[in-house]
Amino acid sequence: ERWECAIHALDAVFTFDGTPMSVAFEDSGRAVEILAQLRNVIKMGLQPDTKALQNVPHLVLLSADWYHEHMKPVMAEWLELWLTRQHVFGLSREQVLEYIKADWSLLSMGVDGVATRLKENDAATENVWGLYQLTREMTAGENGESVPRINQKAMQLLNLVADWLRTYLPHCLQKIDRVSFGMLRTSEYRAQLSVEPNMPRSRYKLAIPFVGKDVPSSASEFAHPDVIIGLTVLA
Repeated sequence: ERWECAIHALDAVFTFDGTPMSVAFEDSGRAVEILAQLRNVIKMGLQPDTKALQNVPHLVLLSADWYHEHMKPVMAEWLELWLTRQHVFGLSREQVLEYIKADWSLLSMGVDGVATRLKENDAATENVWGLYQLTREMTAGENGESVPRINQKAMQLLNLVADWLRTYLPHCLQKIDRVSFGMLRTSEYRAQLSVEPNMPRSRYKLAIPFVGKDVPSSASEFAHPDVIIGLTVLA
């Protein structure tokens, strides 16, 4: 699901220049409507008086604050489609959107997985706390037994999407291909392999850091797996 989530998220961005959808939502009127909204938001971000995006050498995010205010809400609608396709049930559509857009940094997760508030008597914190409590409610199962409102797999997917919206997507969109990241070309891979025969093949298959224009790092790799996935899809 990590790859599927990244591909679904970034596919929406790719459609801005007219690239057809590669995910299976061509016949969804709601998907088409969301992508139209996203195109309008991106056009706004490219305006000279906004300067939140640039389109050279490709679409690059210049302002994370602008992303969170204008682009994130539309991307949340797009990723909610993916969650529905993954059979994430137990919450209404509105509750899912609230959950994946919430600022979870307002809660502190303990080592036992139990959250606490970082602020008291704060409206935003209380809203997130309410969502946290909602996802941990118990309900009656088919045989009358007490079961979680949201099963473990659904919670993992909700949290994955929330992380993509809050962190991974704006981070990846701020990178420039073949400048700050990229995929090794065959000639570059062979050159590095001649110097380091034991170089892992993953450096050829996945995006790696670049230290300058067309200058791949000789050894370093991105640490976070979801960032690696996102940048590989972009590359």
